[in-house]
Amino acid sequence: MDFPKEYMEREVVFYCRYASNANLFKPVNTRFSVNQHINFAVWPDKAILWDSKDRKNVLPTLYVPKNDEETVKAIRNPRRYELIAVHGTVLNAYAGYPWIQVTKVERIEKPSDRLSEQVIEHMQSGYEALRVDSGGVAARHFEQAIQFGLPCEYRARAYENLAQAYLLDNKLDRARGYLRQAVQVDKGDAVLHLALADVALRMSDPGEAIAHATFALERSGRYPQAYGIKGEAMSLLGDYGKAFADLNTAAGTPGITPREKAMVNIRRARIYTRSDRYPDAARVYAAASEPGEPLAGEGWLHNEVGLFYERLYLESGDARYLDSAYAAFEEGARIDSLDPAILY
Repeated sequence: MDFPKEYMEREVVFYCRYASNANLFKPVNTRFSVNQHINFAVWPDKAILWDSKDRKNVLPTLYVPKNDEETVKAIRNPRRYELIAVHGTVLNAYAGYPWIQVTKVERIEKPSDRLSEQVIEHMQSGYEALRVDSGGVAARHFEQAIQFGLPCEYRARAYENLAQAYLLDNKLDRARGYLRQAVQVDKGDAVLHLALADVALRMSDPGEAIAHATFALERSGRYPQAYGIKGEAMSLLGDYGKAFADLNTAAGTPGITPREKAMVNIRRARIYTRSDRYPDAARVYAAASEPGEPLAGEGWLHNEVGLFYERLYLESGDARYLDSAYAAFEEGARIDSLDPAILY
C-alpha cells in the first residue's frame, strides 16, 4: 500500500503481524473517532523485526467499529508478532497511510509461523555482532534463534547470517553447510546460490561453484559476480579460454558498479597468477592498489597482493619481491588496525 489513494473505498485483504493497540485518531481528516472505533497497529508479514528500519515500518491506521462485537473480540486476542489476516475497506488516505475500517480479523498463525521475543532478541544481537565483525558471538545468537524456532520465511536468512558469521572466522566448511541449508529452505533465491558459489570457490570446489553461479544467472542475468565466480572456477579446471570469456562478460554487464568491476579485475589477476602470467597479474594488482581505487581501502586486497609477491619471491629468490610483499602486508595491517609485527 505504498500509494494508498489508489485503494480508496476498496476492500482489501492482507497478511500482517500484530504489533499493539494504538491511539491514533484524526477525526477532522478521517472518518474514525475514539468514541466509535478501536485502533491497532501491525507490521508487514515479511518484516524483519530485528532490523531497526523494518521495525519502524508499522502500519498504525487500522480501525474496528466498537459495535462490531465479533471483530472487537478477535482483535483483543492476538499476541504481539502473531500472524493474522486483516479484511477491511480503505476509507481515507491521509498522511501517507491508508486508513482502514477493519471488518474481519483472522488468526491464521500455525506453530511454524510463530515469532517470539527470544528469537527477535537473539537475531538482533546476532546482527549487532556481525556489524562489529564478531563472528563467534554472532553465530551463537543465530544458532539460539534457530533453536527457539523461526518461521519458514525467516529461516533461510538465519542460515545465511550464520554462514556470514562463520566466514568472519574463516570457517569455510561451516559456512558452506549453513548456506546449503539456506538453499534447501529457499531453493529459488539467486542471492543464496551466489553466496554458496563464492564459498565453494574459496574452498577450491569448481564444480559446486559453477553450478550455483549458473543457477543465479538463470534466475537473473544481472550478476557480474556470478560470471566472475564462473570464470575463476573455470581456471581451476584449467580452461583459461572460458575463464577469461566469463570475466569479459562480467566486465561488460550493463550497470556494473565500479566496485564490481574492480572485483572482476582481481579475479583476472588470480587467473593470470594461476596461468603463470605474473607480469600481467602484477600490473592488475598494482592498478587495484592505487589510492582512490574501489578496493584500495580494504585490507584483504593488500594481503592478497602480499601473498602474490611472496609467491614470486619463493619461486625466484629475488629479494625485491620480498620487499614488495612486506609493503603490501603492512598496508593491509594498517587498514585492519593490526600490529604489523605479528606478520613477521
